[in-house]
Amino acid sequence: MVASRTKPKINKIIRVPAGSLDQKLELVQSLASAAEADTKKVDELERLCKIRKIRSQNEENQDIWTSEFQRLNSVASSFEVEIHNALMRFLDLDPDSADADVLESVSHSMSHASEALASEEATYRRLLADFLSKSDSTDSQAQVAKARIEAETLIEEDDKSIVAISNDLEDRSHFLVSHVNTNPWVTYQGLVCELRELPWRDSNLGLWHIQQLNHLEQSYCDQLDKVSRSLQELQLPTWSTDQVSTLKRLMDMSRHVPHGKFPWILSRLEDEGVFKSKQEISDAYDVLSRTDFLQTEKARIRRAFQKNTDDFVTDTLNLLKDSDGEMLEAEKRLTELVNQKQKSLEISKRLDGLRKAKLVQIRQIEAQREAKMEKERYLSELTAKEERRVRDAARKKLSAFKNSQEVEKHVFQLKREQELKLAASLKAAEIKKNKPKVEHRSELIVQKIKNQQQLEEEAATRKKQLEAKLQALRDSVAVSVESDWTRVISPTVASSAQAEDARPLFSMNSFSVDQIMADKRVRISEALMAANLHQSDYGRAVLMQLSKTKRPDTLSQVRLSSE
Repeated sequence: MVASRTKPKINKIIRVPAGSLDQKLELVQSLASAAEADTKKVDELERLCKIRKIRSQNEENQDIWTSEFQRLNSVASSFEVEIHNALMRFLDLDPDSADADVLESVSHSMSHASEALASEEATYRRLLADFLSKSDSTDSQAQVAKARIEAETLIEEDDKSIVAISNDLEDRSHFLVSHVNTNPWVTYQGLVCELRELPWRDSNLGLWHIQQLNHLEQSYCDQLDKVSRSLQELQLPTWSTDQVSTLKRLMDMSRHVPHGKFPWILSRLEDEGVFKSKQEISDAYDVLSRTDFLQTEKARIRRAFQKNTDDFVTDTLNLLKDSDGEMLEAEKRLTELVNQKQKSLEISKRLDGLRKAKLVQIRQIEAQREAKMEKERYLSELTAKEERRVRDAARKKLSAFKNSQEVEKHVFQLKREQELKLAASLKAAEIKKNKPKVEHRSELIVQKIKNQQQLEEEAATRKKQLEAKLQALRDSVAVSVESDWTRVISPTVASSAQAEDARPLFSMNSFSVDQIMADKRVRISEALMAANLHQSDYGRAVLMQLSKTKRPDTLSQVRLSSE
């Protein structure tokens, strides 16, 4: 009923005053929940008994199966007796009774149901209390409707729990009856006929085993149908039968090719006289490969179906032949569960009566709230009418103010239009008066422009005439010089004087200034002297750490007199 529940350790149902509606509903709900929990346990144990398959290949395995089946049968019987006793107590118990001893025995016999039920009881009580408190303290129709929805939801969930118990018992008592659907390619080796001839073939358990066999067959039939549809979809419409057989033969031969199978097939197809594009050959190769895979898969499914069918039928025959008595007892227990279903229906009828009583109470409370809400609506309508009257008066006042503003605006626009017309007439008269002056001024400007252009043309003409006279004078005094290459390359007086000035006055037979300054010791010494540090300890230490410069050879540095 509630999404998240806490399960405190409670071994006893809380006792409430006799005759309380909450007590009746909670008592029936607790017993129904306990019966549902124990019924699920029995279902699980019987399911294990039915689906457990131990192949009886020898005497030892048969004994193991028999002992295991008997043990599970005894456990299931104990749970069944517990459920039966609990339901008998419930049917003998009047919901109006306040017998604490009966409630104590019921709660102790179903302690596992009480643990899960405690939180449900608390939640149900809290929601009902909230509903009643809201109904008494609030006037909000929305909150009342919400509380009503919560209460109806709880009642619906109680109904669903009872229906779930009934459906579970009904499903266990009625198995689906179907016939074996044999296909032409399935061989049962006579086991299905033997399965049908057993004495329990018409019982629910026998029909259940036959249903499992049909299930197995149907699953394999679906797989084979899927493979067959895939094979039908794989077609080569543009390829002839001879071309397809040639491609298949080359694909079989290419299995022995270590690498490059597809290029080898392409080359051999051209030799065989099959001329197709590379894409068509690739698609055909994929289709044939897929066809081979599906045919192999189809054969594998058939073999697996044959083996699983034979094993299932053999195991079922051996199992049910050796456990015929136990199966008949299980069939009786199923019949008893049908009787329990009828008792559950009686429980649901009682719950339905309680639900109807609760709905009547809710409707009465809702009718009272409706009357109160009707009074509130009447008062709210009176208030709304007064507010509408005030708003209408304010609207009329605002409308009158807007109309006066519109009149003032219209008068202002008329005055503005008259002023614009007067200004336009004055401007037109002034234009008419000044028109001769404007025309005379335009003529003067045009005459001035023409005079300026004439002066510019005369200046350009005079400049051209002067340039022509100067060019004639230049041509008359121009010098004519003949080409003389010897005179060009021979020395002149100026070049001879420059060569004489470049010759040194005397020859240098020692080191030059550049050669001396090339020594870094000289440069550092001059720097120390400039800083007045050449006589200090720092200067002496710096000069001592300098490495000696390699002395250049004299032949390359000193210029001899013979040179």
